[in-house]
Amino acid sequence: MLALLAGTAAAAPPWSPPQSVSSASLFVDAPDVVVAADGRAIATWRWGGVKPPQGEAPGGTRLAVREPGALDFGPERSAPRFVTPLIAYGLDRVVGLDLRRRSGGRVSLRARFGSSAGTFGTPRTISTYTDAGGPPSLAGPDGSLVAWIASSSNGRRIVRAAVKSRGRFRNPTTLRGRGRANDVVAGEAQGVKFVAWERGGVVEARVRRTGRRWGSVQRLGRAEPSATTFAAAGSGGRGYVAWLAQQAESAFIRTAVLPASGTRFRKATPMTSCPPSEPCFDETVLHAAPVEGQALRLVPLPDRDALLAWSRRFISPPVWRVRMALTRGETNFTPQFDVSPITESAVLSDVASGAPDGAVMFAWSRLDAVGELGDRIRARIRTPQGGFGDPEDVSDLDRARLPAVAYDARSNRWTSVWSQRIGPDGPGVPLEQITTYLRSSTRPG
Repeated sequence: MLALLAGTAAAAPPWSPPQSVSSASLFVDAPDVVVAADGRAIATWRWGGVKPPQGEAPGGTRLAVREPGALDFGPERSAPRFVTPLIAYGLDRVVGLDLRRRSGGRVSLRARFGSSAGTFGTPRTISTYTDAGGPPSLAGPDGSLVAWIASSSNGRRIVRAAVKSRGRFRNPTTLRGRGRANDVVAGEAQGVKFVAWERGGVVEARVRRTGRRWGSVQRLGRAEPSATTFAAAGSGGRGYVAWLAQQAESAFIRTAVLPASGTRFRKATPMTSCPPSEPCFDETVLHAAPVEGQALRLVPLPDRDALLAWSRRFISPPVWRVRMALTRGETNFTPQFDVSPITESAVLSDVASGAPDGAVMFAWSRLDAVGELGDRIRARIRTPQGGFGDPEDVSDLDRARLPAVAYDARSNRWTSVWSQRIGPDGPGVPLEQITTYLRSSTRPG
């Protein structure tokens, strides 16, 4: 009997039965989850409703809080319209950014400081500027660095940054005042802050070590104008920047490493290389991204290392796969290998680290038969020894997409949230009958 019970327990699915966190709406987008040191988890998402004959479609940002050790999230409620993911710091503090629209195409970028209970104080304006269209970037273990792109009166798109001091972002600095910058990313490692952006098909960066001013502009490598996706991370004293640049039906990935105690990034390297006698497109990603988008994730690991993950479309068989690579010293990343099963089409959505043993959790959308929409949420853990567990089902039913994942150190468990459509859907179904929910599940660490 004891052996039978043990076998039954071992066969139990690792992820808990999914819970619907939100009420029904037409759309649920940008799901995210963050866990504070006190054990509270905050889930956030954007919702949208059916557009009435006159006026704008209803929508906004919502959040729900899960208490320490609890299985389910509490009731949803309104939240600021965050334009960056929340960052948890200290015991129970969180910070995010929102934008307030003003007249004449101007916006106010504001810091929203709050608690893990899901309450936020009065907005604190960082800068008011002419909107350039791209999202800002918030970085650092306590959300102490923000970077954004603003339009100037002469048509330039300038890069600006501000550093948090004594609880406020003060004295914004122009990091690049010439040309037309597009995408921007901020990063922070121990003792150093850095910001990178794309301008004229080139990725540039500036670095600021603690107690010093911002260094000069550095050229990291080529990119594609207005078609670059960035990721940044800091691990120990080492900084990492990665970018995916779309180029027609293909794309390339490059990485640049800022050595510990350094002030200049090493030369950017492609994720693959070809012999001089066999020139080739120096990258790994065959693009034409599905509707789910193309995520690029860079997460810190112990010993100043980092892990890079992305999606790649293979020609034979014609499927998408989740791929990853690890750092190797301070120069580049190791050869790539698959994370998702080669028998299914999968597009990466999120990767999370933070477990004390160094484990990493991947979460992706398994695509439908057409290869365009998310069908089921799947996950896979990378163990501290560098091996992988089996791929795991996180969601039930179908039409699940856009998972986010985070680690809960207090309860030693992983939490995932995602968007899922439940009920009638497809041609001929009235929009009023289509229902989408934010859903969640947990897994022991």
